[in-house]
Amino acid sequence: MENRTFSQIVEEIQEDFNVCQSNIRKMIKNSERMTEILQEMSKFLEEKNGDE
Repeated sequence: MENRTFSQIVEEIQEDFNVCQSNIRKMIKNSERMTEILQEMSKFLEEKNGDE
């Protein structure tokens, strides 16, 4: 195992944290988009049922 300084370890942890934070933001954005799509589908189905 390589010898790393404390500051190198902290820097790696910070980089990992930043990646995680970015991924969480993407997940939130995706879930918001999925919610929009589901709302559109629901509205479409309600309109379709009203036509029958």
